[in-house]
Amino acid sequence: MPDEGISAVIGRILAAPTAAVAATMVIAPAIAFARDGAPPYDATGFFVTPFDPGAFGENAHKALILSPYGTGLRIECQSFHGQTANCIQYIPGGQTNPLIRLSPLPAPGQHVREVWAYNPIATGSVD
Repeated sequence: MPDEGISAVIGRILAAPTAAVAATMVIAPAIAFARDGAPPYDATGFFVTPFDPGAFGENAHKALILSPYGTGLRIECQSFHGQTANCIQYIPGGQTNPLIRLSPLPAPGQHVREVWAYNPIATGSVD
């Protein structure tokens, strides 16, 4: 009888790490897909510069972009389950610039305005 009690306790102790490993095995491929497999889309219309007259009015639902090119050049992003990721901006000379997300990811049910910034160090070729 005492052995059954110990087995149940050990089973409960091992259940949490086992569930965490199982969740990781399921979530990791989904995150990898979001980074590498989700098709990029033209997200230029979802951005607004802070200097746009409606940035804090009728366009307050749009993400802010801090870039010397504003929204004048195409911006592409990937999304997975409503989370925007891997945004780039096409810049003159046939190059792209990966944008840096400055805003935190929101918790479920929470809305946080996205803020993305131009990265002056990480400009690379489209090739």
